Amino acid sequence: MGATAQEIAETLDIGLLMGGTLAAKSVRHAFWVMEQLKSEK
Repeated sequence: MGATAQEIAETLDIGLLMGGTLAAKSVRHAFWVMEQLKSEK
């Protein structure tokens, strides 16, 4: 939708801060997906 990788990372960081350990698995997965998409280019 036009967000930069930095903006997505900041949003995930906030989600981790707000969600605590319950959000950690989802945030790790999101960062993994971002890395996979970056390596496809």
